[in-house]
Amino acid sequence: MADWAAVGVGFGAAVATTVVAMLAHRTSKRAAEIAEEATRIAAQQHQEAVDNREANARIVVRLLLHEVSELPVQLAIQIKRCERRASMDSQGTAPKYRVESFVRALRAAGGSFLPGTEQVLDRIPNLRDEIGDDLATLVGYNRTINQMSKDLLPMVVNSPIPNLSGVPSFSYTGNEKDIELFRNYLAVFLGLAIDFANRFRAYGGVEQYDYSKFEELTDRT
Repeated sequence: MADWAAVGVGFGAAVATTVVAMLAHRTSKRAAEIAEEATRIAAQQHQEAVDNREANARIVVRLLLHEVSELPVQLAIQIKRCERRASMDSQGTAPKYRVESFVRALRAAGGSFLPGTEQVLDRIPNLRDEIGDDLATLVGYNRTINQMSKDLLPMVVNSPIPNLSGVPSFSYTGNEKDIELFRNYLAVFLGLAIDFANRFRAYGGVEQYDYSKFEELTDRT
């Protein structure tokens, strides 16, 4: 009788072990399936994120393509305005800045050369890293030149005597070296803008533009 009891206990233990093993196998298999499914979902979500970023990048490029392409032209115009001089001052001696032209450059710089970019700054991270980084650098230059303009404009005053055409004229009461500094900063900005514009156009799948006529105005030192 004791022998049969021992056999029964052993059989029960074997059955229990088998059941436990089966449950463990099923649990392990289910865990593997869950892990595989989680990996698949993660990969899908990653691809969706990549696709979404690329779609946003294409939209941003199209929104800013004209603005970025036009930036070197606008900067070159302001540099030329800074460089325009009257042939002689009132005493017929040293050449002076044509203040009216300089005022137009200051007023242009007092706004933003990159208004569209400023509006979509939060979407710049969608662009390829080096493109987004360099575009943000241009925004920094734009803000600096904007502040320089705001600092210099108060030094321009209306002259009580109109010019020969009867149009109100201006006088600059500050240091003319500040005008040179302003012009030189525009020249550095222009060099960066030219380099970036064609890279941005290439990124957007647009042919390059010839900015060579503006190169003489740049400062790449």
